[in-house]
Amino acid sequence: MIMEGCRARKAGNAALGFTRSDYPEMNPADWQQWVTIRLDGGKVKTGRLSLDHQGDLEKNYSEHCDL
Repeated sequence: MIMEGCRARKAGNAALGFTRSDYPEMNPADWQQWVTIRLDGGKVKTGRLSLDHQGDLEKNYSEHCDL
């Protein structure tokens, strides 16, 4: 999973301590997102999600939890 995630991320990220010699730019705006990895029919599939894909956490939490 780590290897596939590294291959899918086409940029460096200082917070992750991740650099690539073939994609030397660090923290470009279009890569401020999550890399997703899944196994589909025996093949690895990768994708991307925005950092705020879950929406408003406080609102979602209160709608689904009895406090």
